[in-house]
Amino acid sequence: MSKVDFDSSKLPSVKGPISLALGNFDGMHLGHAEVLFNCVYDASYETAILFLKPTPEAKNTHPFLSKDVLMSEMEKEIFATNKKIEWILSCFANEDFYEMTPDEFIENVLKPLNVKEIFCGEDYTFGRLGKGNVDLLKEHFKVNAAPLLEIDGEKISSTRIKRLIREGDVEYAKKLLGHPYQNLGIIVPGFQRGRSLGFPTANLAFQTPYVLPKIGVYYGLCYLSGIAYPSIINVGSNPTFGNHELTVEAHLIGYEGADLYGKSLYVNYYGRLRDEHVFDDEKALIEQLEIDRKNALSLLAN
Repeated sequence: MSKVDFDSSKLPSVKGPISLALGNFDGMHLGHAEVLFNCVYDASYETAILFLKPTPEAKNTHPFLSKDVLMSEMEKEIFATNKKIEWILSCFANEDFYEMTPDEFIENVLKPLNVKEIFCGEDYTFGRLGKGNVDLLKEHFKVNAAPLLEIDGEKISSTRIKRLIREGDVEYAKKLLGHPYQNLGIIVPGFQRGRSLGFPTANLAFQTPYVLPKIGVYYGLCYLSGIAYPSIINVGSNPTFGNHELTVEAHLIGYEGADLYGKSLYVNYYGRLRDEHVFDDEKALIEQLEIDRKNALSLLAN
């Protein structure tokens, strides 16, 4: 895999013709995976994917650009690489970029990048106000437009997945994504109350503005240094102790090593265990945590 970072005002020189995957690609759900599969196995030229990274100024002036995301740029690049895409074109898109008309996007971006063939979804739109569509692309390029994928009569989309996650339905979101919803965080010091209760937790700080699940307790797998640990994941504020700041912390079942401060942790949400509760005392909380641990292990085993 080769990667090219560039500014939207200065495009890179691409020697050979390319087959380009186009889309939003936030979350890399089943529809996105279909586009990448088609691009890799049906392409006439070297395969490439275009990732747009809006500048902070562009986000401020264009409200439709998401301020919270399902995947970091790095995670999207890893996903595309695993799908065997050969080139990643990563564009820092400024305000002017999002003001281009569809024709300007074709003439000033796609053609200078030596694009000869395009793979996208049949509902792909582009250019200012999203007025460009697949029919316009077909006037200039060979186009492979994948049919929309639906589950339970509704289109798979990042918007739908974000809604599910915010509602706490990470299990159904996993069905649409084709993989568990994942957050990558850095383990930072917390209040260390879990340790005193016999349930030490890894308190996470995120560098990516992820969509976070609804407040509550979840189960899943957490990956630490490549090792998967069954986990209880709490999204909330620990109201039993009077906290108010929203945090994400994970209890790694079976981990008995040293402190993990500064290490990366991948949190994979598989399902929701319960709502967040205020407990009368620590004894009641410990009893519930024991139940949570038992339920998490049982659900993951199934």
